[in-house]
Amino acid sequence: GEMGFSGMSGNDTNIKGIKPISGEEGSDPGQLWADQKIRWHRRLEDLAQEFLNGDAQVLPHSEGSCQYCHLSDVCRIGERR
Repeated sequence: GEMGFSGMSGNDTNIKGIKPISGEEGSDPGQLWADQKIRWHRRLEDLAQEFLNGDAQVLPHSEGSCQYCHLSDVCRIGERR
C-alpha cells in the first residue's frame, strides 16, 4: 500500500530504498557498477533482438511478478532458455 523506491546505484544517493552496489569485501564498486550496466545492456539487446525476430511472448524475470500480471494465458514463466 505504500509507494517508494527499490533499486541500486553506482554510488550512495541518500534516497531511501536505493542502495549502492556492493560485492565481496574489498571489491571495487566502480567495477561492479560497470559490470552491472554491461549485464543490463546485454539483456536489453537480447530483448530487442527477440522483438525484431517476432518473439513478443511474456517472460517474467521472476515468479514474484506473477502476482501483478494479467497475462497468464501467454506466460513463459516455466520455460528455460
